[in-house]
Amino acid sequence: KTSLAMRLVPMSTASSLWPVAAASAPRRALVKVPATNGWKGHGRSIAPASLVCIGLSVLVQQNLAPLAYGWSGSGLAARPARLPLPLFELKSGQSQLRRMNSAATRTPCALCSTDAAASAAEELHSTPQNTANAAASNAMRAHTRPAKFVPFPFDYHEEIVVNIEGLTNRGHGIARVEIPSPTNGHSSAGDGSDEKTASPNDQETTKWVVMVPNVIPGERVRARIFRNFNSYSEADLIDVIEPSPDRTEPRCDLAGICGGCQLQHMSIQAQRDWKKRLVLEGLAQHGISEDEARASDCIGTDEVFGYRSKLTPHYQYPSKSRRGRKNVDVQTSEEAVVITAIGFQKSTARQIIDVPFCPIGTPEVNAEYARARDRLLNNPPPGKKKKGATLLFRQGELNDDHIETNHNEYLITSVGRLRFRYRAGNFFQNNYFVLPLMVQEVVRHATRDDVMTHLADCYCGSGLFALSASEHFDKVVGIEINDQAIEEATANAVSNNVTNCEFRAASAENIFEAIKDFPNDNTVVVLDPPRKGCSTDFLMQLYTFAPRRIVYMSCDPSTQARDAKGIIAAGYGITSTQPFDLFPQTRHIECLMVFERL
Repeated sequence: KTSLAMRLVPMSTASSLWPVAAASAPRRALVKVPATNGWKGHGRSIAPASLVCIGLSVLVQQNLAPLAYGWSGSGLAARPARLPLPLFELKSGQSQLRRMNSAATRTPCALCSTDAAASAAEELHSTPQNTANAAASNAMRAHTRPAKFVPFPFDYHEEIVVNIEGLTNRGHGIARVEIPSPTNGHSSAGDGSDEKTASPNDQETTKWVVMVPNVIPGERVRARIFRNFNSYSEADLIDVIEPSPDRTEPRCDLAGICGGCQLQHMSIQAQRDWKKRLVLEGLAQHGISEDEARASDCIGTDEVFGYRSKLTPHYQYPSKSRRGRKNVDVQTSEEAVVITAIGFQKSTARQIIDVPFCPIGTPEVNAEYARARDRLLNNPPPGKKKKGATLLFRQGELNDDHIETNHNEYLITSVGRLRFRYRAGNFFQNNYFVLPLMVQEVVRHATRDDVMTHLADCYCGSGLFALSASEHFDKVVGIEINDQAIEEATANAVSNNVTNCEFRAASAENIFEAIKDFPNDNTVVVLDPPRKGCSTDFLMQLYTFAPRRIVYMSCDPSTQARDAKGIIAAGYGITSTQPFDLFPQTRHIECLMVFERL
C-alpha cells in the first residue's frame, strides 16, 4: 500500500525483489534487495513479515530514484531506516541494476534451514545478469500496475518484439505472439523476462493477439503492454525496429497522441490501399467474396491536408487542483475557472489534450479556432458547467473567411450546380474536394441504363442526393425522420428551382408508405444511413418493396457489410463497391455499394 500520511510504505509483494537506493548515495551505491512475503507495521516500524531468501546485493545507478534511505537490521528485523520520499514508476531504460560478483553478501533466511537458505541464495546469485535486471524490473512493474490490471499473459509495461500482420478497423496494428498455453499451468506473473519475442518454444503454445497503434503491416516493432483482455492485449509503440517503406513523417506534432488522426505515419497510397482492403475484409466476414464484391480502388484527391471544413474541439471545465478542489482565487476566495486544454481526446484515453492547430482543417477554420482559443484560455466564460463544452468551427464555402460557431445559424455550401442551405450544427459532409466525386458516383449508378423513372432517397438529410439526381427522373421523393432536415431539404428544392422533388417526414416503421405508388421495376432507392446502418424494420420494408436497384452509401463499412448480407439474401447481387477517402489521415471510410435485383 501507499500511505499519504507516512509518505511511503513499500507494497506487499510475494516473493518479489525490491530495489532500494540510499538517498545520499555516491554515483554507485551498495544496497540490499530483500525478497519478502509481505510487510508488517507502518511508518518507521515497517518490516518484512517473512523473508523467503534475503540476500542479493547489487549496484544501482544514481538515476534510480530512491525508495528509502537504506535498511537497518537483518533477517526478520530488517526494515527501512527512513521513509521520506514517494515511490516512483521505474521506466524502461532509465536505470540499470548490475549484479555483483560471486562474493556478494548473503544473509541466511531465519525461517528456513541454513542449507536451504544458502541454496536459494546461491541459485539467485548464479543467475545471469539479465535475470537479475529482469527480477528487479518485474518487481517495479508489479508495484506500478493498475489495481484492475490482469497480468496474463503479459505483465504491466512488459516489452515485447512483434511483427505487424495487419490493421484493425480502428487503424491499430495486429500482431500474433506465441505464448505458453494457459492449460499448461503457467501463471499470470510472467517468466521474469523483460522482452518476449514471437518465436515458439518447446512447450505447447497458443497464438495471442497484441494490438499496437501507429504501425504499418510488415513492420517489426517493440511494444509495451498496458492492458490484457480475455483474448488479446493492447500495447503502446516504443520503437520501430524494421520500418515499412510506406512509413512517412507525420505533419502534426501530436500524431499518435491525438485521437483525431490515426494514419499520418502512412503514405497516402498506403492509407487508401488499406481502406479498400478493410472494406473487402468486412464483406468477407459476412461471406461475401472479393470477386462477388467487385471493389474498385479507393477514390481520393490530392488535398490530403487542409480539407476539413468543420472542427469540433472540446475542453474540460472547470479544472480541479490535485487535491480535488476547484481552483480558488486567493484574494477574493471565489472559485477561479481555469481551462487547461482545448483540443481532442487522447488516442488511448478519454483525456482531452491541448491541440493548438489541426492540419486537416482548412486554413480559415484554424485561424478562427486560434482566436477562440486565445479568448477562452485568457478569459474563461462564467458559468457552472460540470462536463466541459464542445466548440464548433464550420466553414460554408471554400476560401470563405466567415466561420460559423453557432449551431443554429445557417450556412450555404455549393455542390456542383446546386447550393445547399443547412444549420451549422446539422449533418453535412465536410470535405469540399471529395464530396462532388461521391455525388457524381451516386447519380451515375442511379441513372445507369436509363430504365429508372423514380427515385427514393431514404435518410435524405438536406436533400443532397435527391436534388443532385432529380433532373434524371420523373419523380423524386426524399424521406427523413428528422422534421428539421425535411424543412431544409424542401427549402433547398425551392431555392434551386427543382419542381419534381418532394420531401416527407416518416418514421422508420412507415418510411415506405411515402412511395407505395412507385413502380418498383423502375425505382432506385438511395440509402445513406447513420453509422449504425439500417434498422431491421427498415430493411424488412425495403425487401417487401423490392426496388430494381439499391444504391447504398455508408460511413461504416462494417455495418454496411452486415446489411449487404441481408440484401443479397433478399435476392440482389452486387454490381459495384466503391470506397472513398473522404477523410485522409484518419481511419474513416465512405463506401458506395450498388445492388441490382436478380
